[in-house]
Amino acid sequence: MVKITRIESAQETVATRKKVAAYCRVSTDSNEQLESLEAQKEHYMQVISANEGWDFAGIFYDEGISGTSKEGREGFKHLIQECRKGNVQLVITKSISRFSRNTSDLLQTIRELSRLGVAIFFEREKVNTLEMDGEFMLSLLGGMAQEESSSMSENIRWSVQKRFMAGSFVVSTPPYGYKKEGKTMVPDPEKAPVAKEIFRLYLGGWGCDRIANDLNHRGIRPPRGEMWNASTINNILRNETYVGDLKLQKTYRDDRFGVHTNKGEKPQYMVKDHHEALVSREDFMRVSQVKANNKAFHNLPDRTTKCSKRYPMTGKVFCSCGHPLIRKVIRSPLGERVSWACLLHLRDSKSCDRGYIQDGALQNAVMTMHNKLVFARRDILGPVSVALEKNCSVSAEFRAIDEELDENLQSRQRLRELLGKGFLEPAVFAQENCKLLERSKALTDERGRLEKGIAEREGKVSAVKDLMKYLRNAETKTEFDEFFFLSHVERITVLTNYQLMIRLRCGLELKEEI
Repeated sequence: MVKITRIESAQETVATRKKVAAYCRVSTDSNEQLESLEAQKEHYMQVISANEGWDFAGIFYDEGISGTSKEGREGFKHLIQECRKGNVQLVITKSISRFSRNTSDLLQTIRELSRLGVAIFFEREKVNTLEMDGEFMLSLLGGMAQEESSSMSENIRWSVQKRFMAGSFVVSTPPYGYKKEGKTMVPDPEKAPVAKEIFRLYLGGWGCDRIANDLNHRGIRPPRGEMWNASTINNILRNETYVGDLKLQKTYRDDRFGVHTNKGEKPQYMVKDHHEALVSREDFMRVSQVKANNKAFHNLPDRTTKCSKRYPMTGKVFCSCGHPLIRKVIRSPLGERVSWACLLHLRDSKSCDRGYIQDGALQNAVMTMHNKLVFARRDILGPVSVALEKNCSVSAEFRAIDEELDENLQSRQRLRELLGKGFLEPAVFAQENCKLLERSKALTDERGRLEKGIAEREGKVSAVKDLMKYLRNAETKTEFDEFFFLSHVERITVLTNYQLMIRLRCGLELKEEI
């Protein structure tokens, strides 16, 4: 039999060395997290130097930065730049969640580095991006990382919300006119007088632009930037913090981690008498009413900076057709007469036949209602206060929702554990997790609706108490009281040429004859 012997090649195999870098990240800059970062860096120095086929290409890191977006992660951006230059061939990192918690950013980065021939090895998941058959597993793992981040954010938001509800939340940046002493807000001796003056000037008839120009001329520095402007003045005039109250959750983050102004999407919490006031509630109410009247009169958006001064009833008197009444000065040989006319009637008298209503008749109707309340405040307002306070109690409903939300969160955590251990198919995980997320959103929305309804009713309860407090020492009036009108009357609807409906801020509606 012929014997065949293989002769090995004498050519020496040359091992290809790889340029290896590591990426680390911690999401806060606390001492404990910074110590963790140093431990990660030391770990990767040892791992890379222990491998004879690897050349050290650097350790890139970010501290005090969230992984929900690439923005602001300078270490991450530097790593990608080095990969593009060909200075890195392999990146090792602790886990997918350390590299990126945003699935879209993760896939985009992986695709780019794969085209460059750069591999990423995730230690916890034991995944090498250049050895995957496809992107499904990476997308799934990235989704898990994003869901983990969402759950953590949800837990943090829940903790913050609990502090909101308890009134124990500590404001990080006090508004202009205040400073922090420990966990307490106190008036700033230098800036508090300026904040008070802004309210005084506005109530004295100055507009926002005029106030801003005066402060700039006097060389007083604004809260931000170099110059005062109407928008800054308007924000101060709108801020209830100056009466000693604190409104919490003015902004919120969505599921994609974007920051939004809270316009009713989330519940807000008002902490009464939280700190020392710079402005009286009466003055703040007068400012708010003048601004509200201006917006209604001009049909301006809610956050407009227009601050012109108008008459007390401007924007608060409406026709039964829904259009506002406009103040008109009618001149004749007998003198001037102030009246109010429907805007639609002025444009087209056939569309609305409401006649002119004299200013004095409106004022007399408000004065008559005022005097009735002085005489019979307990009989009229007592039942309203009891009914509103009764409707504010929905603690059982809150407890039921909170318990189901806690169970929902635990169920999602169990699903992730089962998937990670291989006991659950990815398709089943995706289906069940989606159901739980939808239910969680529905519960959160329902809780928000309950809280919003309670906040509205509590606002009316507060309005009733303020009105009753005012009426205890009030006397009957023989002349129109502008302060009472601005503080307690929300709207007047002209039902006919002879009858009005006056709605108070507490929600009570009373009819008066003209």
